[in-house]
Amino acid sequence: MKILFQGDSITDAARLNSKDGLGTGFVKIIKEKYPNLEIINKGISGNRTHDLLFRWDEDTINIKPDFLVLLAGINDIWHKYLHNKPTNYEEFTINYRSLIEESINKIPNVKIILIEPFALPIGKYDKSWDEELKLQQKIVGKLANKYDLPLIKMQSIINDNLRKYKMEEILYDGIHPSDQGHKIIAESIINSLEKTINQ
Repeated sequence: MKILFQGDSITDAARLNSKDGLGTGFVKIIKEKYPNLEIINKGISGNRTHDLLFRWDEDTINIKPDFLVLLAGINDIWHKYLHNKPTNYEEFTINYRSLIEESINKIPNVKIILIEPFALPIGKYDKSWDEELKLQQKIVGKLANKYDLPLIKMQSIINDNLRKYKMEEILYDGIHPSDQGHKIIAESIINSLEKTINQ
């Protein structure tokens, strides 16, 4: 079984600096859980949905995974403020929907798991982004429902974990996971994978 992880720096987790190409984050944790499965990390730091779409054929379709786990979206908000590269909601919806449809149409029997974008109000994250983030989460939720795909509601899971951990212990700068944050994400993905495999 081949599982492909796609996304931005949260997925990337410095994968190009690791010998196995998996990075130091949740993808590596999942590989440790499933050592006999083929686990591939194609996350690229800084990617927006537009960038993912541009490289989708090479980095997803050609790999032909059995499972595709997609986590993307926060850079579509962040880069609007950081680099003056806005992505409007119509464009975000079209891009995200295209990623799903391209995968379904070109990879027979692929199983796709979506992870909603998430953040916490510390560090690099600005509270003024809340409305945009909630709209992104709503869009991803609607697409998951439309295509009958499993959706990991990561924001709720992270919020629940604030009972046990400080915000910076989960997302050290409000966007990128700490070690504990990666463990929480990995556990959520493992739960979803096992449910999907057993269907």
